[in-house]
Amino acid sequence: MSLHPIMNYIHTARYVNLPVYAHIQSNTLTNDERFLPQRGENLYCDGLHYCFPPHLHDAAEFLYILDGAMCIESSQKTYLARAGELYCFNPYELHSAYINAETPSVKYIAVTAALDAVCQEGFPIMRQTVDAITKSKLSFRTVLSDSPAVRSAGEAMRAAAEMQDHQNTDGAAEFAIMGALYTMLSQLITAGALSPVGADSAASAQFMRRVSLFIEEHYTQDITPELLFSEFPYHPNYFGRMFKAHFGKPFRSYLNDYRIKCAMELLLSGDGISMHEVAARVGFSDYCYFSHVFKRHTGVSASEYVKLRTQRR
Repeated sequence: MSLHPIMNYIHTARYVNLPVYAHIQSNTLTNDERFLPQRGENLYCDGLHYCFPPHLHDAAEFLYILDGAMCIESSQKTYLARAGELYCFNPYELHSAYINAETPSVKYIAVTAALDAVCQEGFPIMRQTVDAITKSKLSFRTVLSDSPAVRSAGEAMRAAAEMQDHQNTDGAAEFAIMGALYTMLSQLITAGALSPVGADSAASAQFMRRVSLFIEEHYTQDITPELLFSEFPYHPNYFGRMFKAHFGKPFRSYLNDYRIKCAMELLLSGDGISMHEVAARVGFSDYCYFSHVFKRHTGVSASEYVKLRTQRR
């Protein structure tokens, strides 16, 4: 099964004081939910309840399945994730997870960590490993089966999640989270989670990284073919094929996904921004076109989206 054609986007983790975000999540299939995408919330579409939609980010992400099962899609493969397994997603690796009638519920721990920020320069061996990951010389294996090391990593993830909401006091929670993160990484390495990256995979990862950063930096602008070519000097047809092979959809469609995701965040920011200004801020010069794209992506108009989200708070 290929990645479902809903919103693929670049995701930003909800960090507090540390470049680590950990939480325990439960999802159960219900058939009465509306498809109303928003960062950090669950989605329901075409019989699939998305635990999280297709997305990527500059951090590494780890999932430990506590109970039940869910379908995970990563690197153009689909996995049936069961209790006791641990899943790893490398920086800028597109991934998603959902439940359906065959796997109607799941409980899991998720940890997102910006590895280059949690390991400082004063620890050369650790830094060497982190640099190899961020430069796509080493990568985490997607699936780790149940083992003593994996269970220890899962317990460390639970410890981090339990302390997530206790930050901003005396620093105790922050120390506990960082200790749990280092324990998790140590156990993952012990479990053989890291492996060298081949030349083709490294080039693929670098391409996704470069394109993702380009979109983050330029999505508010009019991205003309000339601007795109100045950063990626390929023939347009070749770039289009490369992009679709890596991201699962055409460049313009992906760009619109990202712009709409940003628009949804602005609409719910509480800043009183007008619909026209929201459209302009996320790169749409034509408000009518913005309205069309927004409804096509979410199933509702921008004003209906705000109203429905406000009612659910």
